[in-house]
Parts: sequence; structure tokens; C-alpha cells
Amino acid sequence: MGFLTAPATLLSLVLATGLAGLFQWWQGNRTRDVFLYWPASVAGFLAGQLLAGAVSSPLPALGEVHVLEGIAASVLVMVFAKWLKV
Repeated sequence: MGFLTAPATLLSLVLATGLAGLFQWWQGNRTRDVFLYWPASVAGFLAGQLLAGAVSSPLPALGEVHVLEGIAASVLVMVFAKWLKV
């Protein structure tokens, strides 16, 4: 497990940003909530990537990007951030 290439990093950021936007649309009460959800989404997606790489996840990946694990971790972190009401 190493660092992601530039295209994989860009895809990860695009997916995390899209997830943050969808979560904001679904759960956000204020426009500024997106400034909470975007970093949480990126951090969660990164955590999902690292965890999937560390355990050699058997789930399919899109190139170097473990999409399912990244999405799951991203949503969990955003739900946790909303629960904390930071």
C-alpha cells in the first residue's frame, strides 16, 4: 500500500466532494454546514482507503480507489460529525 497516483487522488476528492454535497443537501440545515461535511467526507474517504489497503479488501476497486470502503467510511464520519453538532 502506497500513495495514490494523481488520477486516483483526484477521483477520491471528486467522490468525497460529491458525497459531502449530497449529505449537505439531505441533512444540512445551514449553508455553512458544507464546511463541516466536506473535510469530514474527505477524512472519512481517506480512512476508508487506508483501512481497505491495510486489510487487503477483497471488494472490487476502481483502479487504486476502493470506492465502496471510501463511501462507507465517508458517510459514517459525516453522520458522526452531524451527531456531534460541531
